[in-house]
Amino acid sequence: MEKISNEQELFELFCDKEHYIKKYNEPFLNVVYNEVWATDGYMVVAVKPELVSGRYRENRLSMNTPFGKACDRTVTLKAIKDALSKLPMMEENFEDEGEKCDECGNSGYVEYKYISKDGFTYATKLYCPICNGHGYVNGVVEKLGRMVAGLHAPIRLGEAYIMAHMISKIAQAMELLGIDELIMAHKGRRDDNTVEAYELQADEVRFFVMPMFVEDVHNVIEIEI
Repeated sequence: MEKISNEQELFELFCDKEHYIKKYNEPFLNVVYNEVWATDGYMVVAVKPELVSGRYRENRLSMNTPFGKACDRTVTLKAIKDALSKLPMMEENFEDEGEKCDECGNSGYVEYKYISKDGFTYATKLYCPICNGHGYVNGVVEKLGRMVAGLHAPIRLGEAYIMAHMISKIAQAMELLGIDELIMAHKGRRDDNTVEAYELQADEVRFFVMPMFVEDVHNVIEIEI
């Protein structure tokens, strides 16, 4: 694969600039795999350093997915677009953000602390329960009168269901990179308590996407593979 000419546009699809975990805010050189990663914690695009022109800070992020186990199936950009075209349509809304949340200081996150019986204090950050992680309260939803695809619907890929907005990002990334087909290197195994990320490959680029826990999906939209 040739050097990526639009790497910033590609990475911005997958980063979450507002996430409280800093490594999710911008691309980084993941020294665990020697790849440049961009992730929001639910999706990853990983590319070999020689494919990009920028210099990225080093960081570490390991995943428990057993990478690189090909399952002899491929998924095409055309099949992905066909599935996205079948999404239910819904009326587009505009949400006025409202007032800044005083509880979390507009960050969307609050710190929870726990003191063990031995006197140790443990702390973690979670979505603010007052604003549900939005950072704003008392917003007003306005209907815009336009119909758009419902990107929160599940789409079936192989043995798992993935949110449509994640599938849409993969399609956008494939178009940016000029990729027509991806190898399904890992199928996203799941059981009653855990799921493993899908791994999709194309030359020296990999995508990881976290499947959903869903049951009894009606009118299933499935990507042909």
